[in-house]
Amino acid sequence: MKGFQTFYLWGMHAKFFMGLYFAAMVFLAGILVAVYGGDSLPLMTLLQMFLVSIVLAFSQVLILPARVDFSRGILFGRSLLWLALATVCVVAVALLGGWFAGLPSWCPWLMGGFMLFGCAAMLVGIKFEQNADTIHLNDQLKHYQR
Repeated sequence: MKGFQTFYLWGMHAKFFMGLYFAAMVFLAGILVAVYGGDSLPLMTLLQMFLVSIVLAFSQVLILPARVDFSRGILFGRSLLWLALATVCVVAVALLGGWFAGLPSWCPWLMGGFMLFGCAAMLVGIKFEQNADTIHLNDQLKHYQR
């Protein structure tokens, strides 16, 4: 049963991250398309964004599992590796998939920077969550010891 719970939580984290990354990519691409006079994103682009978000989420939970300790900060080998992988993946698929066909050539690079910032912000959020959990557990320990 413990193995199932661990796997279930792992899957929930992956789905949560996947949804956030997909929403972020669609949001920025939609803004850029709208600014340059478009009114929709092609279905193939949305499918590619969905697949990229799956890859980003699963790579995150594999490279940076829930037990990773961010108490020393978020910039260490594994997190830097994942941030680089995520950025390269987004830019490469945006370029190869033609996500911004007809738009300025800097749009895929803006998407990569946007995702790099968003992924780094996600790691900061996880660190804040770990800090809050530590404070909560320490408070509970003090209360139990009384």
